[in-house]
Amino acid sequence: MLYEIGVKLEILVGAPTPTASWPTTLPSEFLARGFSWAPKSNAVRSDVDQGPAYQRPRYSTNRIEFTAMIIVNSTQLNAFTTWYLDDLAGGALPFTHNHPLTGDSVVMRFDVSEEPKIQAANV
Repeated sequence: MLYEIGVKLEILVGAPTPTASWPTTLPSEFLARGFSWAPKSNAVRSDVDQGPAYQRPRYSTNRIEFTAMIIVNSTQLNAFTTWYLDDLAGGALPFTHNHPLTGDSVVMRFDVSEEPKIQAANV
């Protein structure tokens, strides 16, 4: 049986490199189906009494959010859940993986406000 794993991820621009990385037993590329990318501005703007408004970075690292999907078999699903729950402490810890658009190695983490969605694949 095949399964779809849908996830919400964040790319942490400028974050230190973590020790965990995307498992080699899982598909290395995300599917086009289910992919969406939503860059967030890292700027905050404040009006002042006189002169131009003041703008500054909001955070020391910028985040780029995206949703993605992979299709896995039952062995890969077991590897994913073990990695997610144990190695990444339920998705809390960052890991390295390839940027879905550029292919460059970047630091990512799961957005734990939305747990991975696992369902039977419609293939």
